[in-house]
Amino acid sequence: MVYKPSIILMDEPLGALDKKLRDQMQLEIKQLHAELRITVLYVTHDQEEAMIMSDRICLMRDGHIEQIGTPDELYFQPRTRFAAEFLGESNVLVCEVVGVEASRVVVTTAGVRLRAPQDARLRDARRVALMVRPERLAIQDAPTAGPGPEPHNRLEGHLRQVIRVSGITKYYVGLPSGQTIVASTLTGDAKTVATPGARVGLTWPPDAGILLPETATTER
Repeated sequence: MVYKPSIILMDEPLGALDKKLRDQMQLEIKQLHAELRITVLYVTHDQEEAMIMSDRICLMRDGHIEQIGTPDELYFQPRTRFAAEFLGESNVLVCEVVGVEASRVVVTTAGVRLRAPQDARLRDARRVALMVRPERLAIQDAPTAGPGPEPHNRLEGHLRQVIRVSGITKYYVGLPSGQTIVASTLTGDAKTVATPGARVGLTWPPDAGILLPETATTER
């Protein structure tokens, strides 16, 4: 009789491997998991690895569960600011709520009006955090390019740095408030010709943002 465990625990199993070998082993483990049809409890501090390996993620913070869900749920629908900032890159703007317009919340940050989807949890909040993923931001070479497709949100700032990471190009833009936010695109799709120091515009559709509690407090 062959013993077949119902649960396998893996605690940082790939931490000592170089990136190329780690990527290969991730695929091997996922294939074994599918073939053996067993539950694997996979512990990791690597956010990218958690997104790749998991069917469901339990995000822990200070001994408490921060959020449980699929990788897509935690990435696209984080419930707290901590979850939004922990998994993947995120831009977080602290904003004042000023009203509701066409079923969207209107907020201001550094005097700029922005819009975002409503969240029933925050209906009485006066200050919120607006989170936008870098890949949802479109960068324009100059403010004279116009506000972008209406009714998109728009911020302006100075391009501080351009970094290419494999197939991704990242643009770091300094806002007048002093905060730096990042936009990213596939390198082959990069259209901006701005150089560091140039003034640029950033636009995104209102539905691409997520309103979160202002602080990173764990949601109980």
